[in-house]
Amino acid sequence: MGMFLEYDAQAIHDNIISRLQEATGEVLPEGDERRVFAEALTAYMLAVLADVEDVAKQKMLRYARGEVLDGLGEMYGCERIEAEPATCTLRFTVPAAQPYAVTVPVGTVASTPDGFAFATDSDATIAAGETSVDVAATATDVGSEYNGLVAGSVNVVRSALSFSATVANVTTTDGGTDGEPDDDEGNEAFRQRILLKQNAVSTTGTEASYIAVAKASDADVADVQVPDLDEEYRVVIYVVKAGGGLFTNVELAAIQAACGADDVKPLGDLVVVQNAARVEYEIEVEYTCSAEDEAAVVAAIEGDSGAIDAYKEWQDETIARAINPQKLMALMFAAGAQTVEVTKPTATAVTTGHVAKCTSVDATHEAV
Repeated sequence: MGMFLEYDAQAIHDNIISRLQEATGEVLPEGDERRVFAEALTAYMLAVLADVEDVAKQKMLRYARGEVLDGLGEMYGCERIEAEPATCTLRFTVPAAQPYAVTVPVGTVASTPDGFAFATDSDATIAAGETSVDVAATATDVGSEYNGLVAGSVNVVRSALSFSATVANVTTTDGGTDGEPDDDEGNEAFRQRILLKQNAVSTTGTEASYIAVAKASDADVADVQVPDLDEEYRVVIYVVKAGGGLFTNVELAAIQAACGADDVKPLGDLVVVQNAARVEYEIEVEYTCSAEDEAAVVAAIEGDSGAIDAYKEWQDETIARAINPQKLMALMFAAGAQTVEVTKPTATAVTTGHVAKCTSVDATHEAV
């Protein structure tokens, strides 16, 4: 039985068999090819009904996905944040200085040995008497997997050049994003922004309006808080970056420009965007696990995306969320710890405009 269509699989099956037996005047035993056909027809009809139910449910924001969710967003002027390519600076070097200038053409491709490729954004000229030139480059594909390639990693020239040269990135690659999914590990980033945007269609400076615009302005905005006017009668919008990082002044200015646009704020609002102030804490924890499962439990607790990382994401990406060691314990128990003793952090209130930030982790364990 669905939300919009009421149907029962067994009832449909029995009805088809009954009608077929009435039409033929025979009782159709198991294995009869006509009964087999009827059972196949039942499965097909159930699949059609399920598809109709799904189409109907996708008219609702809660259940919409993919292009249907994009369409609902367009109704409120809320567009999905697209994936972006990573960037870096490449340095092309010739074996020896030449008496004439040589040019690395725009679009020249360099990559890591395993194929993460970047193309130059413009022509770059190695002047006569020089041996190298730096040039900005952009990944040939979008996605965060192109981030974090340290200097020297992009070292294979993939394009044909009219001269001999080597290449290496001189900056760590960054800036690549995966775009905005329908749902983001329960946060429902795009879906939630559409819901907020429904409350933001008026330009009266509502809290929901400012939150919606701030989140739409930068894919790295993890949380937004808009408290009452401060003592200077300003609308101060506090933001926290995904991963608990700080936005640069340039990034803050871009968010402020979006929130302070004429079609967003009322005439009298003075909008200021700031990083949420940090309330630093440390993690110091001891736990036990079974000797048999030691490797798996340690990885599930201390490894990448393990319980401790999950706790830091939960704790450090929500403004004014009190520091809660009980949450850390719960995540560690769920990951397989038998006992957990948390020395740090201790329960601490986090006030408006502030966000917790983990500065160090010291986790030890004993296999028993």
